[in-house]
Amino acid sequence: MINHGKELFSAIVPTEQKGLKRKIYVITKAFIKL
Repeated sequence: MINHGKELFSAIVPTEQKGLKRKIYVITKAFIKL
């Protein structure tokens, strides 16, 4: 769970520059995994 949180955080930070669409996709994918 903690490891997954770190993975999610490291995924959100770089995507901040790539755009909102990508960020939403990453977050959604992470929530589906849970």
